Amino acid sequence: MKRISTKNGFVTALEVCARRKLCFKISTGSTEFDKLLGGGIESQSITEVFGEFRTGKTQLSHTLCATCQLPNGSYRGGKVIFIDTESTL
Repeated sequence: MKRISTKNGFVTALEVCARRKLCFKISTGSTEFDKLLGGGIESQSITEVFGEFRTGKTQLSHTLCATCQLPNGSYRGGKVIFIDTESTL
C-alpha cells in the first residue's frame, strides 16, 4: 500500500478520497449486526468496542480477528492486533 503523507503532514482531498476507496467492510459473523453497522466493521480504522460485563465484546473481537485474516474475493487476508486492557483472555 502506498503511504499518503507529505513533509508537513497535510494531504489533499483527492489523496484522502483515493485512500478511502481502498477501505472495505469486515463481517462480524452476523448478517443482522452487519446491517446495523452499515455492512460490517470498516477496514483501515480503529474500532473501539465497549459495554457491560458479559455482553459479547470479547467474542465479537475474537470473531473479527479471525474474519479479517481470511481471504475474500480480491482481498488476500490481513493482519490484526488485539489489545485487551481488562485481562479477559
